[in-house]
Amino acid sequence: MTYSLEKHGDKYEIRYWELLKKDFPNYEVFWRQFVVPLTKRIEGNGIELREGVDPLLENIAMAHYTVFYHLGVAVELREKFGQEFSEDVLFHLSSSTEMVEKLFFILAKLRAELQGTELASRITDEIVSKISSDHLSKNTYSKDFARFIKRGQAVNVRLHNIDDVINPFMKEISVQATKDFKNWHDTAIKIRHYRNTLAHNPKLGILLAEGENVHVPKEDELCNYELWSEVAKRSSNKDFVLLSELLSGFQASLIENTNGLWVYLIAFMDEISKTEGYAKLTGINSTIVFLDDSQPVQPTFATQSGQYPPDPTISSLD
Repeated sequence: MTYSLEKHGDKYEIRYWELLKKDFPNYEVFWRQFVVPLTKRIEGNGIELREGVDPLLENIAMAHYTVFYHLGVAVELREKFGQEFSEDVLFHLSSSTEMVEKLFFILAKLRAELQGTELASRITDEIVSKISSDHLSKNTYSKDFARFIKRGQAVNVRLHNIDDVINPFMKEISVQATKDFKNWHDTAIKIRHYRNTLAHNPKLGILLAEGENVHVPKEDELCNYELWSEVAKRSSNKDFVLLSELLSGFQASLIENTNGLWVYLIAFMDEISKTEGYAKLTGINSTIVFLDDSQPVQPTFATQSGQYPPDPTISSLD
């Protein structure tokens, strides 16, 4: 049987597939090969997960679905409202990036479990002390403390970071995978910077041009325009960018690069799903057989079923 999102997806997969299928075709490839076999679709009993599916695989399906959901909401909001709900668009784009990283993290956990290896090494008390001492002795602490005094932003010394798992995971896949992830991550960081600025700070100062066109500070200039008076006292407009163009560029770059990363995810899952240990995690004590051999196995380069989230057309940020 041929499974497709258009016919066999849930409410939001059907709704957003029309918006994303051109630029994120690898979502359906992954879904068809590695999510559908975990659901009751193969028994003709609905889209829910089958009993006996390991939580690791359930988390993979959930994270994969949630990436698609947030990207779909962002695209729909822009198509319907343009720049009007820019905070919400950035919120959903940012959330999708966090879920991409979570998916990579879960895949690394899956590999560690099946190979019987540790996901990461515990650090000793001596290393904790050294990290804290280094942080205090460097200018990093001075900058963090200055932000704390100015904004009340917490000063943290990070001992572990999700990058400590994802970067080695990508490196083991290939050099090119590492480069592609870095390109994706560069865009993700810029999106998160805007999202965090809008979500946690007072209303951002903007420039209103003809036709209600809104200009905002460029990403690397946000720190220089935290006060409305700093916007008013600007010497030129070179530090600002048209909001609609900013959102369009972020959206296009993020979706394209995410689709590219899925090439590596599909190849990884294709290999690991053939192991005996993986088959046991699915609740089926035999080798997984793909349900639809007529569908292309190779992912596409382009220029999940869970609880239904709230209506995405409702603004979630003031």
